[in-house]
Amino acid sequence: MMRKTAWGLRIGAVLMTAVLLAGCGAKQDPQMTQPETDKPAGAEAIEKPAEEAPKGEGAEEPGYVGMVNPWHECTEEEAREACFRLFKAPEGAEVLDWMMMEPQEDTPSGVGPMVQLDFKLDDLIYCARAQQGTQEDTEIHGLYYDWDDELDCTLANWGGGNMKGKSYRDINESGMLDLITWYDIEVGISYSLSTGASDLSGFDIQAIAEQMYDPSWEPVWKDAMVTYDAHAMMTTEITGCETFTQIVDNLPAGKGYTTVKIGDEDVLLVASGTYEFEPGKTGAIDAEAFIYADGDVKYIGAVNCGGTAYPLAIKDGLLYTGGNHYMYKLTIKDGAFTTAEEAIVRYDTDGNASYDYRTADTDYTDYDQATAEKKFGELFGETDEEDVLIFDTIVK
Repeated sequence: MMRKTAWGLRIGAVLMTAVLLAGCGAKQDPQMTQPETDKPAGAEAIEKPAEEAPKGEGAEEPGYVGMVNPWHECTEEEAREACFRLFKAPEGAEVLDWMMMEPQEDTPSGVGPMVQLDFKLDDLIYCARAQQGTQEDTEIHGLYYDWDDELDCTLANWGGGNMKGKSYRDINESGMLDLITWYDIEVGISYSLSTGASDLSGFDIQAIAEQMYDPSWEPVWKDAMVTYDAHAMMTTEITGCETFTQIVDNLPAGKGYTTVKIGDEDVLLVASGTYEFEPGKTGAIDAEAFIYADGDVKYIGAVNCGGTAYPLAIKDGLLYTGGNHYMYKLTIKDGAFTTAEEAIVRYDTDGNASYDYRTADTDYTDYDQATAEKKFGELFGETDEEDVLIFDTIVK
C-alpha cells in the first residue's frame, strides 16, 4: 500500500537531512541533497522541496511543492517566546537549526507559531516540533503513514513523569521511521519527535523525548498566567515626564499605547508591541499601566494576556485579560490594580478539569466545582461583548 507524507509524495522512512523531510520545515535550497556525512549509514539522500512549483513541462514531477515554503530560521530565544514550555536538545546533541512557521490563514484562532528544532545525536538526525494553543488531536508532525506499530506510552520528566504519549514506527524497503507525539493538556501544547534510519531495531525514541524536557522553561509559562504584576520592573522611560503625552513622545518605535478609563482612573497603557487582530485594527497582549497620582505620573504595574487570541479589552470600566485557561476582570482601586472577578481551569495529567472562581468579595472555597465551572463559562462568554482596546503604534 502506498503511504504518503504531508507533501503528498513517498520519500521512505528517513529524515536524515537538516530538514529531515519535506514535511519538516524545509529550507529554501531547491534540488539539493545533504552530503553523505550528514546522514547515518544506510540513509538515502532526500531532495529538499523547491520553493515553488515549476511552470510548464515537468510541473507534475514529484518532489516539487506547489506553494512558497512558510518556514524561516529563528533563534532559540524566539522559539522560546513562541512556546511557553519548550523542549531542549538532549545532552551531547548537535543543534542543526531552529525554525519557525507563523500561523497560516487556515490556522485556528489562538494557535501560535509552530517551532522546530533539528538536531543530530549518535549519527541520527531528529526533527522536533512544538505548537502552543492546539487541540489534543492536532497533528503537527507532518507525517501521514499507515504505521506498522503504534504504542501508548508515558513519558518520564514531562508532566511530573505522567505525560501520556504515543509512539509509531513505519517499516518499508527504505528503512525505518520512528515518531513519538505527546500533548500538554495543562497549557495546550502539541509536541512531536521523529527520526529514521536503515535499521532502528532496539532503538527507543521515547528515551530521547524524555531527555528533551527542560525544567528551566517552567517559570516562563507560569509567568504568562500572571495577569497583572504590581512588582514587575518598569521598562518604559518616564524620567522628567509629568503627563501621558510626554511619556508617549519618548516611546521608541514599535511600542504601542492607548488611554482608557479603568474604574475611576484615567490610565495610559504602554505595550511592548502591537498586532493586527482585525483588518485595520491593532491590539496588544501586554502593557505597562500608568495613572495620575498627586499630580504626578505613577506606574502601577504590568498586565498581560496568554496570546493574540486574547487581546487586552475593556467592558463597563473593567479590563479583561485572559488566555486559553483563565480570564480576569481587573479594576483600579486605591491607586492599584485589583481583581474584580477571575476564573481558572486546571487539568491533571489525565485531562480531568478542575475549576477555580472568585470575585473581589469571595474566595475559591465559596464555590463548588459545578458552580465554578458555570461561572468560568459565563466569564468567557462576556468576552464576546467586550471592546478590544485599540493601540496606536509608535513609528519614527
